[in-house]
Amino acid sequence: MLHLAFATGTEPGKWFQRFQRDTPHGLDAAAADDPFAALADGAGAAGADDAGPAELALMRLPDSRVDEAAIGHQLHVVKLYTEQCGIAVPKDSVFAEVGEAVGPADIDGEIINFVAEKQGPINVDKLREALQLVAANVGVAIGPLPLLKMLSKNQISVLPYHGEYVPEAGEHSGEKAAVSQTEIALVWKVAADGDAIQDFVGIAKGRKSGSTRHRAVKETRHKEGQKSVGKHKNAMHKGNKPKHAGKGARPRGNAPGGVRKKKR
Repeated sequence: MLHLAFATGTEPGKWFQRFQRDTPHGLDAAAADDPFAALADGAGAAGADDAGPAELALMRLPDSRVDEAAIGHQLHVVKLYTEQCGIAVPKDSVFAEVGEAVGPADIDGEIINFVAEKQGPINVDKLREALQLVAANVGVAIGPLPLLKMLSKNQISVLPYHGEYVPEAGEHSGEKAAVSQTEIALVWKVAADGDAIQDFVGIAKGRKSGSTRHRAVKETRHKEGQKSVGKHKNAMHKGNKPKHAGKGARPRGNAPGGVRKKKR
């Protein structure tokens, strides 16, 4: 059984279906605002929601807890894809009415309630609070577009955000805050590595069901099935004597009712 925690806003359902269809492993998967907490600390970890404990985490990077020093020694990391950055705006705002991508110059002077910063991880609870302000027609929030779409209510529109920074207002006016470019990755402990994890990683990376690894799994199942059938047949026929043809037996090669031709 593979226990997996996946980040809020990701949609790995198609991978789950293939994993259960093409491999012999079971799957127990749960969404979590902080899947790494379930991976690192197990059940009851702060921010782990109902996910823990987990052997595999589908999570967002960058994350300060997944640093270069740990990769390869304590953790394995496989990056899968980059998320598009988005901005949540009030539904009755000019931005929502135009419905186009927004850039830094467009939001100069706007109240920025939340920005997914470069060091990570994203604080999903704070983002939820920021979106409540946006829904009340106060300011905007910037983060991964899929996450914003999942968390946003009817009073909010989510648009693409094109820019590596956001302009800051107030006493920091004129300064720029960097925006995180998030990636979705599979992360697991080196000590927990095994066939179930490797099979899921292969599926997430696009391994076909006819690949060498999946063929090996199917061949193993087939051989085990043949052995089981063979044992069953041996048990059924044990002690039975072979039957021999009697006088009335039809000569081999003659069809029923046929006439044997004479040799010329």
